[in-house]
Amino acid sequence: MNPIIPDEKLSEIKAYIRLGNSWEAIKLYSECSGVDLATSKAAIEKLEIELGASPQSATPNLQGVPPLVAEGKKGSFWDSGLYKVIFWTIVISVIVVSCNKCGSSTQIDGNTAKLNIKADNSSSASCVGQKIADAIWRAAKAHPKVTTVEVTVKYGGSLVDEYGKSIPRSSELYIMGTIVENDLDTIRQYEEQMFKLMHHLPYTLQVRSMPRGDTFSGQECD
Repeated sequence: MNPIIPDEKLSEIKAYIRLGNSWEAIKLYSECSGVDLATSKAAIEKLEIELGASPQSATPNLQGVPPLVAEGKKGSFWDSGLYKVIFWTIVISVIVVSCNKCGSSTQIDGNTAKLNIKADNSSSASCVGQKIADAIWRAAKAHPKVTTVEVTVKYGGSLVDEYGKSIPRSSELYIMGTIVENDLDTIRQYEEQMFKLMHHLPYTLQVRSMPRGDTFSGQECD
């Protein structure tokens, strides 16, 4: 299934391709789709063909690198293997940015966006509600063709069984419940902070009604 890219982001990606900057196009595609760099590279190469652009090297710009390094002579930067360290540093940075901006945990299933939220019981139910509102807003804005967002709320504390043994976090016992939001067209009209601050209360109340929802005793969010 092809990832859904917002129209404005797709325009930016195409602009990078037309400018011959495939590396930036690949990073942006990965950032906004949640797919890995290899998949993004294949998608950009396909777009290059569709746009009639000449495929460009998907490596960082070497402008300003000394001639000896750029030519790859013996004993140079390339022979030292340092370029591999730099390359993977860039890759890791792209992945981190992708997680922060687009939410790499979001899965698209037809017209539904599915994501997980960890409810840290050291905070308040209100803070968890705001976190859910923010995640729903981001998913709605990032995926304009999606009509439903499903948020699975997972308990962030530690659980033990009747014998006092820790229960693995992979257990379904950590799942508190699921929140479903369908009014995405209305949500998309809000600015990020306004939706989170004005409409987190319904999500907060749902969290409080879930199993272990009464254990959130932290201070209220500002």
